[in-house]
Amino acid sequence: MVIYSDLPAEGVKVSKPEEILDNGEKGLVNSFKAKVTKSQATTFGTAKYPARHVVAEIKVDATTLHMRLLIVLVNNRVYQVLALGSADAVTGKVSDKFFESLEIRK
Repeated sequence: MVIYSDLPAEGVKVSKPEEILDNGEKGLVNSFKAKVTKSQATTFGTAKYPARHVVAEIKVDATTLHMRLLIVLVNNRVYQVLALGSADAVTGKVSDKFFESLEIRK
């Protein structure tokens, strides 16, 4: 899944990119009641946009699902790339290609 949301431009100007990415991670994790197993600050693309990779586990009844998330901040737009499924599906080659396919154009 790929989604984006636009934040108020004035709010982005007074916040640090890390704070916005933190809030994006916390919001998604809280929505899914997920347990984060890895969270890593990074940059995205040749423009080096601030980004965050997150890996988490989600309990659904007796099943554990795995979540892989990339959050990218571009000006006042937050992109979220999400894969949800088994550990193999989320960390496998198909998932890697999906995440690598994201391209942000100006």
